[in-house]
Amino acid sequence: SVWGDRLYEFASFLFIMEVFQDTLLPSSLFGFLMTFSAIVAGGAIGNWVDRSDRLKVVRTSIILQKFSIALSSICFYLLFTTFGPRSSDNHTIYFAYALFGVILVLGMVLKVMLMATNIAVEKDWVVIIANKDEELLTQLNTSMRRIDLICKLVAPLLVACLTAVGTTIFAVIFIGVWNVISMVLEYVLIYKVYQLVPELSVPKGARVESTEDEALVDSDVSKPTYGTVPAKPVVAATVEQTSYIRQQIDDWVFFAKHPVFLASLSVAMLYLTVLSFNGIMVSFLKWQGYSDSLIAAMRAMSAFTGVLATYLMPILARHIGIVRTGTWSIWSQVITLIPVVAAFLGPPTLLAKVMLFGGMALSRIGLWSFDLSQVHIVQSQVANEDAGRINGLQHSLCNVFDLAQFGLTIIFYNPEDFIIPVTTSFVMVLLAACTFSYYTHRQRGHLFHFEKLPSFGITPCVHSNHLV
Repeated sequence: SVWGDRLYEFASFLFIMEVFQDTLLPSSLFGFLMTFSAIVAGGAIGNWVDRSDRLKVVRTSIILQKFSIALSSICFYLLFTTFGPRSSDNHTIYFAYALFGVILVLGMVLKVMLMATNIAVEKDWVVIIANKDEELLTQLNTSMRRIDLICKLVAPLLVACLTAVGTTIFAVIFIGVWNVISMVLEYVLIYKVYQLVPELSVPKGARVESTEDEALVDSDVSKPTYGTVPAKPVVAATVEQTSYIRQQIDDWVFFAKHPVFLASLSVAMLYLTVLSFNGIMVSFLKWQGYSDSLIAAMRAMSAFTGVLATYLMPILARHIGIVRTGTWSIWSQVITLIPVVAAFLGPPTLLAKVMLFGGMALSRIGLWSFDLSQVHIVQSQVANEDAGRINGLQHSLCNVFDLAQFGLTIIFYNPEDFIIPVTTSFVMVLLAACTFSYYTHRQRGHLFHFEKLPSFGITPCVHSNHLV
């Protein structure tokens, strides 16, 4: 599934920049509306995942994803064959903007369905398959992230090859056809997984923990499969009588009081950034005159370092634990982004380009290692019955910050002002690191082992009763 999504994710911004060459506004609007749709639908999608049949949710989301990409490809094909940067005919211009409007709507549908798939498979199916085996859960998480990053590595290279060897139109056709074919394959394969794991067919409310000493379980209460916070009981009649707005408020209050909220807030802050090879950065580099091949190669290098993180994170977790792994990872991201920001402060020399591309590539190690740590934290501390709701709200929170990123580039749509989003992005990463450090302190009671400093010849100037 992720292969077709990564192909379109990278190619769509290249296609938009190919049509609208002198401004970041269309690219920013595309990303803004996709993200806005995810914010609006986040809670509803989470509840839909929680209350619906697992197989039906995944199959529905797959079909809508693939059709959205296929129809968008048709619209891009019509754009390239009827409209150009120098088009002056009013009818052609109106038709082009109408097509772009359809692409925007389909992008919104795609974003929402991608969120549904992510919540259902990565946050629910994986937990059920792991069956409370923490080591297996970590392996499944890292394997899925590794697959995602490998697709993120290879997809841009393929898009670059398609546009270089063939044409942009050929790339559009290829992506559309591939997603139609993959829809059939994914529809069948997801059912195979469903059959292999009988637990997936058990309704969430029916899953309870049992021990040899407990022969009877209260049928009105389900114990959480994972987590330290009990599931919130749901009474159908009450939910039906509660207004949609009230339900949303209750969900957000529940989320804000949950122990994982600060960890979720930290990862959400990282979405307000242009300091990665996302659509806005790709559009900016395209404006600067970099070729599709070079942009694809640099993005592939960043994805490669992200893959390395999927091997590094489990090793760190075994030695220092999940929470400390997350802390070390996010601060390493802060450090490696310093030269990236510095590269934007001067002329585009060779050194500046090395700092830009090299720093962004190295920062992916910290980013994805932190991401995996945070995913594990949520999976371990959230009850299975609340997984859809919590993850749906986390997605919404992430999308709020993602929306702010696109809002920044809508306001500062002139590429000459790109330093403002760059600086803002670095500040947000720094704030995310501070927030997760506070979460770490709340979980562990401390950040540093000051009592170990004397072994290095250092005498601590403060004393804490919380040191362990």
